[in-house]
Amino acid sequence: MALKIKMFIWRACYDWVPTRCNLVARGMKMTTDCPMCNQSLETTLHAVWDCRIFKDVNKSCNFGVHMGKGNNTKFFDFILNCFEKLNGADLELLCVVLWRN
Repeated sequence: MALKIKMFIWRACYDWVPTRCNLVARGMKMTTDCPMCNQSLETTLHAVWDCRIFKDVNKSCNFGVHMGKGNNTKFFDFILNCFEKLNGADLELLCVVLWRN
């Protein structure tokens, strides 16, 4: 797997991706709503997996990974769930999909 993808996953696990929720938490004045769908808070997990804009892409990959609904699920919990459920090749593909989203 490319280093830039590994670095992105690492940054996402530590919430160091510049989502609106993270930027507001660091003092920027803006709305935390997702600019793509305007239906949810833009958390790291929402930005790369839950946003309805990416649902078709995620469903077409058919990873069979499901997380509870809501804004309380963290990306770290999601990726741990993926590590438990997916084999190496599928996990690598998932990481590429998350990076591309």
